[in-house]
Amino acid sequence: MNRMYKVFVSAVRESGGNNKTRFLMIAPYGATSTSYQAMTALEIPDDDRIIVEVHVYNPYNLALNSSMSYKTFDEDGKKELDWVLDNINKAYVSKGIPVIIDECGFTNKGNTDERIKAYKYLITEAKKYGMPCVIWDNGGTGEGNEKFGFINRTTCEWYFPELTKAIVNAAK
Repeated sequence: MNRMYKVFVSAVRESGGNNKTRFLMIAPYGATSTSYQAMTALEIPDDDRIIVEVHVYNPYNLALNSSMSYKTFDEDGKKELDWVLDNINKAYVSKGIPVIIDECGFTNKGNTDERIKAYKYLITEAKKYGMPCVIWDNGGTGEGNEKFGFINRTTCEWYFPELTKAIVNAAK
């Protein structure tokens, strides 16, 4: 991946037009990994317009664990998110490398109030590091594993307007 990113940056920069100055995004191996080791293995090409993209699906039990028994966002969940954000900061932000959390989410387990707490916490804490968050919407509806739907793509109505409002307010 590191070799590919160097080739990618060089090819884009040499292709002319606005590509000489456009920002380019790259991801550590396994962008969904919150492993500090994976993040620090990424070699940033020698270019001052690189943004690192990472995925944050933590706390795992609320984000990706298929068991419906994990529905609450508690102190352990906060600690897990703090650990992840601190790792991202140590690997990139503290070194002047901009980061976008380009995928994050908490699956619907019939726990909208807990999801509101989790999104507000993640977005508020990420904002302290200057990391914007992009909420993942895979169109999954109902309750269960990987149900990250936010907007009905037929009617353009929000499935969880109170959740969407909380996310927007946290990002302000």
